[in-house]
Amino acid sequence: MKVKNQITAIALTGLSVLGGGCSSSSSTGTSVSITPGSDTSAYSAVYQGTLNVQAVLNITTQSSQTATYSRNATVTVGINGAVAFKVEGVEVLGVVDNSGNWEVAATLALLGEEAKDDYESFGCSTSDVFAKITGTVSPPNLWGAVSGKLTCYQVLIPTLELETTGALTATQ
Repeated sequence: MKVKNQITAIALTGLSVLGGGCSSSSSTGTSVSITPGSDTSAYSAVYQGTLNVQAVLNITTQSSQTATYSRNATVTVGINGAVAFKVEGVEVLGVVDNSGNWEVAATLALLGEEAKDDYESFGCSTSDVFAKITGTVSPPNLWGAVSGKLTCYQVLIPTLELETTGALTATQ
């Protein structure tokens, strides 16, 4: 889905003129709160599975649209409290505690290169966190829930809001 195709040329031109390099974003419910474990060897493995996400995109010049995505995902849990979450070649790092609880802050880069220019035109950056994935690992299984909300601004005017929910299931 191309975001630029969803708005009129007049609105995009108006936002670009107003933007003039002044853009920002804010995230809600996406901060990582788990402390990395000192010995997570009981969970250390590579887990492969499926990430299912529903995203509601609100553009201030249009009505909201909902999209559902299903992507292959790999989660690598280390022995030192580190987690690497990878979708289609893009990796973000997170943490796992000594009880098997894990979290990752997902950035817009996970949505792929194709969407990069589209989100940047609304004041977003691919380094912006749009969701948190939090879950539990109990070998040989790993689960996670996806949630978060990202609002992008240009000249203090909200231009785009992305609300995300979903789930991850994976096995060794």
